Amino acid sequence: MYVTAQVSNGSIIFEPNNVLYTIDGGRLASRIIEVGFDVRDITMRRTSPYSDPTYVFAAGIDNGNALIRGREYSQEYVLAWEPISNLGPAKDIKIESDGAWVQAVDGYRFVTFEYPSATVLRLNGDLEFIDLNNTMPTSIIASNVTNHSMVRGYNNISFSDRDQGMLIAYVKESKAYYRNIVTLNGITTIQPELRLLDAVDNVIRVVAVRLNDYRLAIVVEAEDTNYLMVTERCWEGMASPAERFAASITDVTFEVTPITHHDMYSDDEHIASSIAIERFYVCPADVVPEIVGTERLEDKKTVKIMFNYDLECELDNLKESLTLTNEALQPFTIETVEEAGNVLTIKTVEEMPFTQDVVLTYNMAGSYYLAFRISNTCLYDYGDSLNLTIEGIPPTGFAEENLTVAVTDIIFDVIQVYYSSIYSDGENLEGTVTDISFVVTKIGDNPL
Repeated sequence: MYVTAQVSNGSIIFEPNNVLYTIDGGRLASRIIEVGFDVRDITMRRTSPYSDPTYVFAAGIDNGNALIRGREYSQEYVLAWEPISNLGPAKDIKIESDGAWVQAVDGYRFVTFEYPSATVLRLNGDLEFIDLNNTMPTSIIASNVTNHSMVRGYNNISFSDRDQGMLIAYVKESKAYYRNIVTLNGITTIQPELRLLDAVDNVIRVVAVRLNDYRLAIVVEAEDTNYLMVTERCWEGMASPAERFAASITDVTFEVTPITHHDMYSDDEHIASSIAIERFYVCPADVVPEIVGTERLEDKKTVKIMFNYDLECELDNLKESLTLTNEALQPFTIETVEEAGNVLTIKTVEEMPFTQDVVLTYNMAGSYYLAFRISNTCLYDYGDSLNLTIEGIPPTGFAEENLTVAVTDIIFDVIQVYYSSIYSDGENLEGTVTDISFVVTKIGDNPL
């Protein structure tokens, strides 16, 4: 917890060497827990998003050395502080838990590493960054530093390419600066130094904090003015509630088998279900949908299918679910699907030649796209797939034609025959055919 206070006159004093917090059922109270050194910073450990903090760390200066101590977190009783680390001679120390925000049931919660990170201001003015988890080597952040602060910026475990990093703000040569230690796509780097408030060169101290909406704020205290800077919001999960998905089971059909045996001495039977049912129909046990006929109309674009029950279909979905092809599997484009009583009418864009059979397929059993209204309480799904062959129509006219042709009494009347010698121009034979008759057998009622 960070506490920010400001007064117009006088000063605010926080006693060192102790940690204060509220207890006693929410009423404001304080309790002093002796740490044993000049406390400069505290932080906590939480390794699971579904648990409370389990450990508290305190950092401070004792006899010129930077020390870190810790104890289990408890509001019920006092536990002894245990030594965690002695980081050597120093003028100041800050600690902060590193980690990431993880989505839990009630939102995003901060999950930390086992140990915190520390920034140690050495006696010569060097500012060192030390990771107690040993995931990166100790690094010098800046030199000639007189004051500093550190805070963990927002990052979300779901967005590995976005991280505000560990933000380290510091004062050197009476100017305010900051650097970020970020981890992007698994690679940790220390970002270049950036100056705050280029025109201000009388800075005394800086304080970096994380606000309750996950943004970062830096307070720069100069000799005559205090400056407050707040980062822009990063919307990848910042302060947004957890998404919730609800699932339900639909299209559940119950088939109840009639019970003919009754035990007059048994208790009443009750059938209950906790499933939210979208469809629940009570149907007779002997419903069997069948195709009773098909018809192809003369426009060559219409097919009718007759069923043994009246239809009540989801026509738009049914149209998308039907496929109409010829025997060579060449598809026809279905233009409309209509129902009237027990007749389903399908019209196509292209003509379907009568010389070809057409094949109708449907594979959406259980969807109620093809369904029948049996009664007020019963809407019955076709319950099966279709692979229906609708035969072509034979050519109209005679049922059968037999033409018997015979050539009789072919007579040639020779009109003129004349002979020429070898010296003549040639021979000519000229004749005509008369009296050719055909015998035709008539079949059917139509005239020849």
